[in-house]
Amino acid sequence: MSYLNKVLYHGLNLQAAIATGNEARIQSYFDKVNYFISREQEVYGDQAMEDLYEALTPEIIEALYTADTMLAGDTL
Repeated sequence: MSYLNKVLYHGLNLQAAIATGNEARIQSYFDKVNYFISREQEVYGDQAMEDLYEALTPEIIEALYTADTMLAGDTL
């Protein structure tokens, strides 16, 4: 079973955390999304991870990029 549902769930929470600007929550959900993406690769391989990325909504991909940029201390 893929980790897609967990990535989508925590990705939606990441979007909400970004909307509120709560940096602790952003960090937490960003870490959770990345953890489940890594688990997908460990358990099912590189192709499964690529398939997972392709299944993500544009909004979640944007949230991941935004969170990564915010947490790195860069400006958007």
